Amino acid sequence: TQSLIMRNTYLRSFPINLCQYQLSLISADFSQNFINSPITFNTFNCLRNLQFLNISNNLINFIEDSSFDYLTNLRVLDLRNNRLTVIGTDLFYFKLPNLTHLILRNNQIIDLDIWFLFLRNIRYVDISFNQIRRFVNRKNWNPYFISPSSQLM
Repeated sequence: TQSLIMRNTYLRSFPINLCQYQLSLISADFSQNFINSPITFNTFNCLRNLQFLNISNNLINFIEDSSFDYLTNLRVLDLRNNRLTVIGTDLFYFKLPNLTHLILRNNQIIDLDIWFLFLRNIRYVDISFNQIRRFVNRKNWNPYFISPSSQLM
């Protein structure tokens, strides 16, 4: 098990050499920095063994829909205290099969698609302290197939 902790290091973007840890990195913490670069497909796609990703307390305002496509082992994703206004409908659509905790607390999200209710193993979703005005259903999900073990906060 290998962890990379770059907390409170005044980073403005993610390190470009993350792929050197692609086989061994299980946990990455980039919290409490000044990262304002968008998260794209190339940011984390090589970190296929990653299970914990903390990018909270930054200045991130955009996440590309394909950003987490290859993070199939990810269990915890912490995006709290950023400047996210939109979470794309396809960001998690049939992706992240092992995700159990998703923290979107204290962003600036206005409209939120109900996709998070259909994540296979999700147990905890925190969307508190956002500016959510409405929930939408862009994929026409059937709300009667929601997992009873999910907890929405």
